[in-house]
Amino acid sequence: MLGGYTWATKLDTSKKIIELNVYLLLSATRIIPLPGGEEATVEMISEMPFNGNTSFKLNAPSEWKWVIRLPSPEYATNITISEKTTEDNGFLAVNLPATGSLDMKFDLPIQLLSSHPLTGQDNLTIRRGPIVYVAESIDNSLENTYPHFAGLGIKSSSTPNMGMEKITIENLDVTAITVPEVYAVQTNGEAAFGLVSSKSPARKWVKVEGGLKLVPWFARANRGGEGHVRASLLRVDEDA
Repeated sequence: MLGGYTWATKLDTSKKIIELNVYLLLSATRIIPLPGGEEATVEMISEMPFNGNTSFKLNAPSEWKWVIRLPSPEYATNITISEKTTEDNGFLAVNLPATGSLDMKFDLPIQLLSSHPLTGQDNLTIRRGPIVYVAESIDNSLENTYPHFAGLGIKSSSTPNMGMEKITIENLDVTAITVPEVYAVQTNGEAAFGLVSSKSPARKWVKVEGGLKLVPWFARANRGGEGHVRASLLRVDEDA
């Protein structure tokens, strides 16, 4: 089913136009049957999901033309395309002749996602590109002090301080995200409810040493230790 999720085609036989809507950026080739037994081909070569570089090679009989609609994902910034584009119902549309090529490039910054307000959870989740990142116990000594990463949080302004490094998990080279600034929420003893006042905020935070390393969710591999994993961290008050 992956091909159907990746792209879709539509033919305008009267105008000899091949419409190609691209939904996922990955490396793949598609053969498009045309009337009269002819074929058109499109080859997509992509460095996604870790790098925002994708190229297309298109080939069709000389009387045909292409309309390529490329995604403009929320996780991408500084999108550049080698041909002129127009906005088309959320896509970036490009017109190309029967034979041609196309390059698409963009940056993949580290971003924070908030939980839906109605969940009642004041959490932040880290992503880069389409990938959600998680903390796994084997990479993080903080999990020894805070089992299952309970009570750990980050500020919503912390992304500029985060970094990236290359690591290998089960013979797979992936990009890990390092989070140097991590806080722990202070509990109020055994009390079920704590008195809140101007001198006693609802949550008190302390900065902890060591930071966190996060790996792509799909690469989390039960590599040892307790095997604990945490996808979302508490949002730390900015004045902490």
